[in-house]
Amino acid sequence: MGFYSIFFALFIAITGLMWAFTWFNDGVQWLANGGEAHPKERVMVKSDVTLSSSVHYLDIIHENLKSTYPNAKTYFINLPKESLGVVGGYVYNSEAKKNIYLLFDRYSGELLHDGDKWEDKTNGEKVMAYTLDIHTGAIGGIVGKTVAFLTSLFSASLPVTGFLIWWGRRRKKSRNRGNKMYPELGLVQEVNESFPENEGVVFLNVPGDDNKSGKNKDNGRAW
Repeated sequence: MGFYSIFFALFIAITGLMWAFTWFNDGVQWLANGGEAHPKERVMVKSDVTLSSSVHYLDIIHENLKSTYPNAKTYFINLPKESLGVVGGYVYNSEAKKNIYLLFDRYSGELLHDGDKWEDKTNGEKVMAYTLDIHTGAIGGIVGKTVAFLTSLFSASLPVTGFLIWWGRRRKKSRNRGNKMYPELGLVQEVNESFPENEGVVFLNVPGDDNKSGKNKDNGRAW
């Protein structure tokens, strides 16, 4: 099943890397934009450290998102790492074209940028807008989510099933090691299975030359 799910697993992995690593996301958007990192002017905004509010800024941002986009499915809020950084508010809808990313001041909760319209987005930004739907399979509805779930399940099971296959072959090779030493004798030995304490030792009862002279003496050999 791993072979048949590799196509879907590849898309899940790529979209996951786009969310996890900025450099990977920038690389995919660079390819989607035809080799241009940012073909349009970027919005550069910063938080104002002199501003403040009696209400916590996250409460203000959350209330703003709910009142402005009441029909959204989910709201994501990204906190900045730097003191002048801005808070990102991602509005997730049922259609990727309706998703929007807003920027807020981290001290006052004031809206600094209300996001770009779909037609104003670059090809890279449009690809980024679809990453979450592709990653979770939501782009295909309940069928897509089911495929994404099964693909993830199969992918997670590959190391386990691979180890079990390797271990089974290793044990089988160990049991059959003695049988392959003298295949021309046509003897099938099951000593290892009957006597586990002698595993790895094969006893062969090979008729000697004395049988030809009428002497019933067998030469027992062990390996």
